[in-house]
Amino acid sequence: MTIAPVVEIFNSNPELLEMLKARLEESGFIALTLDPARVRAGLAVEAIADQHRPAVVVYDVAFPYDRNWRLFEHVRETSAGAKFVITTPNASGVAALAKPADRVIEMGGDLAANLDVIVRAAREAISGSTDR
Repeated sequence: MTIAPVVEIFNSNPELLEMLKARLEESGFIALTLDPARVRAGLAVEAIADQHRPAVVVYDVAFPYDRNWRLFEHVRETSAGAKFVITTPNASGVAALAKPADRVIEMGGDLAANLDVIVRAAREAISGSTDR
């Protein structure tokens, strides 16, 4: 029996979290949703990462960018072995900070198309594909 890969989703928009969770699960992933505000309030993100061992973390870096980037770095430190897909309205700014293996996706416009791009990026991160 093959266990589906786990994807952790960090985003402060509850509607987007649920839509992305549904799309990822339809695509064969196990999706966990996390609000960054809950992490800042003390949710033990380390324990969640240890328990679920995410293959991919989808993290939204939105305004205020500095604060969200610092939290992203904490999540990266606690998610050993995970690949990262970073969503943001400021792709060029975030890409300058991201590691070469990170996939940075600019969010905007057509939400359904954005969801498809994120699912594809998660799949590519797991397979090691660099198709963009």
